[in-house]
Amino acid sequence: MGAPVGLLRADGTPKPSYERLDRLINQQWRTRGTFKTDSRGRVSIPTAFAGEYRITASGKTANAWHTTAKPLALTLRQ
Repeated sequence: MGAPVGLLRADGTPKPSYERLDRLINQQWRTRGTFKTDSRGRVSIPTAFAGEYRITASGKTANAWHTTAKPLALTLRQ
């Protein structure tokens, strides 16, 4: 058919599909924010997307995975 495939044109410029996918992955499907813990030191983010998370609290940082089947549970101790 002669139709080019992929997300970039032959000259390396992004196609509209690349730009849409980039917006989905880097904006719409991201869980960002600053959250506060409750009186027990817990935070719940019910709208979190599945994926890897970087959590920083009191100068400590941890990376962990969150899925619907196995919600992220993490303890950061000082």
